[in-house]
Amino acid sequence: MTRLQKCHAVVDQMDDDLNSFQAEASRLQSETETRKEYSETLKSKITALEAKIKDQDLTYDKNINQNLLLVRCASQIKELEKENESQKINLMNLKAHIKRSEDAWQKEEKTLRDTIETEERNCQRAIEASEILQAREKGLIEREIRYTTLQETFEETKKRLSKSEEQIAILKDNTNRQVNEDDNRTDRRNASNMDNNSNSKQPKLESTLKFGRHRDTFRISRNNKDRNKLKERITELEDKQKIQQSVLEQMEKLAISTERQLKDKIQEIEYFERTNERLQTDCNGFKLRLESEQENKRRLESRMQTWTHLEEDYMELSSTIEQIKKETNDSEKRLQENPGFHTQELILMNRLKELLGR
Repeated sequence: MTRLQKCHAVVDQMDDDLNSFQAEASRLQSETETRKEYSETLKSKITALEAKIKDQDLTYDKNINQNLLLVRCASQIKELEKENESQKINLMNLKAHIKRSEDAWQKEEKTLRDTIETEERNCQRAIEASEILQAREKGLIEREIRYTTLQETFEETKKRLSKSEEQIAILKDNTNRQVNEDDNRTDRRNASNMDNNSNSKQPKLESTLKFGRHRDTFRISRNNKDRNKLKERITELEDKQKIQQSVLEQMEKLAISTERQLKDKIQEIEYFERTNERLQTDCNGFKLRLESEQENKRRLESRMQTWTHLEEDYMELSSTIEQIKKETNDSEKRLQENPGFHTQELILMNRLKELLGR
């Protein structure tokens, strides 16, 4: 083969190569355009994926926050359940205490009612006793006045009796003196008459004796009358003295009995005063007990109101727990429906389930 042929062959080969290169270039150009379109499609897909990834990241963060919130809620629910149980126990204890308090209050109220009736009867008796006491005080004052009058009358009677005794003694002395004087006078006359009769004659002696006897008889009769009058007067005075003595003894007995009655009345008045003071003290104590029972009743009512508020709080807490459980179930469903859910979130959900006690 000549050199020209070789050159033609080389040129032909180069033409073939150029054609093939052009074909390859056109193919590559078409592929490049296809790849550009694919790259644009990929870019759009990448952009969509990036947006989706961002959304998933936001959702993931949100889910993590929700899961953390749910974990906190679960711990709070557990604490609330514990508190709820303790509140249930407290409520049961409070109900039992309220029941016991109501029973005790009913018994105490019955006792207080009986005590009130008893105290009212005692007060009524105390009022009646005070009225009786006032009436007896009036009677005591009247008896004191009568006793004073009797004492004055007794003193006057004693004075009159002493005067009567003095008069009787004076009359007795005068009577005895007069009788002695009359006896002495009669003895002297008789002695003088006997002397005169011995010295005179017999007729004259007889006449003189007759006259002397007549005169002495007159004097003796007069003295006897005076003596009888004096004796009667003395007898009257003695009788009067005896009467006054008996009246004095009766007045002394009456004064002693009146004094005893006064002492008895004074003791009775003191007893009524002590009874009145005791009843007043009992009334004051009853008032204090009534005030304390009213205070206990107010405390019991406040406890009942507290118990009502606790029941309301318990119902509200129960509704909150139910709502949290419902939200937890909804979150679980959403997390299960999400295909891009992270494993950590499942772990948190399982932990949340354990905390919720399912």
